[in-house]
Amino acid sequence: MLEYFYIGQINDKDILENHPDELFALAHKYEVKPLMDKCEIIMAEKIGKLK
Repeated sequence: MLEYFYIGQINDKDILENHPDELFALAHKYEVKPLMDKCEIIMAEKIGKLK
């Protein structure tokens, strides 16, 4: 999350792919809307793959 504040992206794809829910919770807590949106997209894609 700190990386996102400094450079506007997260280079560690493992965090985004494997922990989007936890990252979303942090983004929500600190009101980081662009990161929340990114996490929502990833979570929606994961749900879509389960169907």
